[in-house]
Amino acid sequence: MSSVLKVGEIQDPTNGNTALTIDSAGNIKNSGAVVQVQQTTTKTLSAVSAASFASVGLDVNITPKFADSKILITVCGCFGHSQDTYGGARLFRDSTAIGGGDDAGSRPGYSFAINERSADAPFEAYMASYTFLDSPATTSQITYSLKLIKFYGTAITCNRSYNDNDASYGWRTESTITVQEIAQ
Repeated sequence: MSSVLKVGEIQDPTNGNTALTIDSAGNIKNSGAVVQVQQTTTKTLSAVSAASFASVGLDVNITPKFADSKILITVCGCFGHSQDTYGGARLFRDSTAIGGGDDAGSRPGYSFAINERSADAPFEAYMASYTFLDSPATTSQITYSLKLIKFYGTAITCNRSYNDNDASYGWRTESTITVQEIAQ
């Protein structure tokens, strides 16, 4: 004899709260549980010299199972720039900027800034991480991406120091973007 799970909720007998839900597609939803994880890791060496947000290969797709799920996005990257160069990074859901500061006049909002006035800046690479909890309210595929912008100066780099040659002892790294669907 086989057992069949039916659509509905299973409650915690100690407090009456819903412990898990079974939807009409047979998906088991446990509130607060990680439903799925997707990640992109890139070692691609990139440089952004435009004053508009540009992709550097930190893009990841996820198709949420539940419309009310939250998506936890974590980015860990390594960035460099020339001396007196200012810019930043911004998180996007498809083409919409999410997380980070507000735009003000000609100044774009950043999830985090990338700048350093030091004369050593061209020889250094800086690790940065950023975490954001999104509520996309969809079961359609979403692309999350971290894009860079150079606001002033020469270029912002990803996965390398600005000076990347044997004579200057440049740095090379890898960067990741990870998304986790969290059931609600």
